[in-house]
Amino acid sequence: WHLGCYVPLAAMAVWMLSGCNSQTDPEMPTPSSSPAFVDVAESVGLTKVHTGGGPDKEYIVEAKGGGAAFLDLEGDGDLDLYWVNGATLGYSEGGGNALYRNDGSAGFTDVAPAVGATGRGWGMGAVSADYDNDGDADLFVTCLHNDILYRNDTDAGIPAFSDVTDDVGLHLPGWSTGAAFGDYDGDGDLDLYVSGYAEFSADRVQPLGTRWRGASVFVGPVGLPASPDALLRNDDGSFVDKT
Repeated sequence: WHLGCYVPLAAMAVWMLSGCNSQTDPEMPTPSSSPAFVDVAESVGLTKVHTGGGPDKEYIVEAKGGGAAFLDLEGDGDLDLYWVNGATLGYSEGGGNALYRNDGSAGFTDVAPAVGATGRGWGMGAVSADYDNDGDADLFVTCLHNDILYRNDTDAGIPAFSDVTDDVGLHLPGWSTGAAFGDYDGDGDLDLYVSGYAEFSADRVQPLGTRWRGASVFVGPVGLPASPDALLRNDDGSFVDKT
């Protein structure tokens, strides 16, 4: 080694150390365009209006919206949409749920009446899964009293649903909100977990404009007994309560 070799090495070390101590802020990348969503619901045919009781909103159930679930109704690769509607306290009005069939680029068409999936009563939520392992998407709908299981009986591209709730042993008379399918016991069948909310009666009117922890709130569940959750094991297409 000669002295001439150390000079460039020392200079390089000084340059590297000065770079490590630099206070210059790094340049952040600038996106080419800002992310944005555009409401296209009306233009593609998603036009149904949710029914949620009367205009005075005196009951807790009237403050709840409806859920929705995507599914491939006839196995054509397009995601269709099941939309859950509410009702009025007489449970006789509400217009029923909608099953929007995806027509591709043309938009969506409500086929619920034609395929037998308009629901009944006051709907809350929906989840789709192949509960009977036949290769198509079935539907479970949570409701205020008496949930619904629709079996997908689509044949040769013609969509159809059958209400098999009683046939498979599903008896959930309370107020259900959410639900999820999953194989909890590892037997290859999709089991069902249903979350309850509260025990509701139209004879019991709660005061409006109550307060909770110092904040003004609408009608809440305080004072209503809880509605229990349910774990339902799938035994080859029928359900057994294992809660």
